[in-house]
Amino acid sequence: MTILDDCGATMKPTNMRKASKKHTINTYMNKNHPNDVGLTYWQHLKFAWSECFRLGCMEFVMFVHGLLPWVWDQKFSKYLQDATDRVHDLDRK
Repeated sequence: MTILDDCGATMKPTNMRKASKKHTINTYMNKNHPNDVGLTYWQHLKFAWSECFRLGCMEFVMFVHGLLPWVWDQKFSKYLQDATDRVHDLDRK
């Protein structure tokens, strides 16, 4: 059996069972995530929900921008940069 890696190169694992990893629910859930990023559960919830609200506002902006490309032409780029800065600011606290 032939497998392609992320770049499209061909890989041939010697044993297919070794190449696959068994995933459990714990593989996908990191219950220590808020602590990993230096926040309490409530601080993390507040941050995540505020970003969700901002993203909801950007949904409207992008809808209007899709219809009228000359309106808010730099707004989404600025949002992405600001969101990145907000996440990086968490690391500094």
